[in-house]
Amino acid sequence: VSIFARSLADLVNWLRESNNELALTSRVFDESGQGIMITDASTKILRVNQAFLRIAGYTAQESIGKTPSILRSGMQDAAFYQKLWNKLNRDGVWQGEIWNRHKNGNLYPEWLTIYSLKNDKNEVTNYLAIFDDITEKKDYERRLVHLANYDSLTDLPNRNLLQQFVGSLMQEALKTSG
Repeated sequence: VSIFARSLADLVNWLRESNNELALTSRVFDESGQGIMITDASTKILRVNQAFLRIAGYTAQESIGKTPSILRSGMQDAAFYQKLWNKLNRDGVWQGEIWNRHKNGNLYPEWLTIYSLKNDKNEVTNYLAIFDDITEKKDYERRLVHLANYDSLTDLPNRNLLQQFVGSLMQEALKTSG
């Protein structure tokens, strides 16, 4: 009886620790500032976190059971997605910039990483997508390019832009004369 009681106590402690770890993992998933989406092997969405809901505009109920194509912006062609899937299938991970569509119709750029999760038989069981909305970063980059090429006071093209323009004209002239 004492051996059974000790085994039962060990099992209860193990279950308690496992439950605490699961609760912590769930909290990290939900509290992450990055959008997270988990799909099954056929790309049906199983779970999304709060950042996904904020970035994409969909509720969990509107997302779960659908495919990630609900976010498709139309800005990437079939060849882009073919390359994405080829790399993901070959390497188990794909990372890059992609444009998606918010539920309200607005397009937004995101930095996306997709992982294929496999079982011990090397079969894909799930896909994990983690992404950041990089709209502010892209706006900042555009502003820097503008500042590098236009006068900050008059907003007229500056010497840098003029040099680029003259350089491209000279290259075109060389191509057509050569």
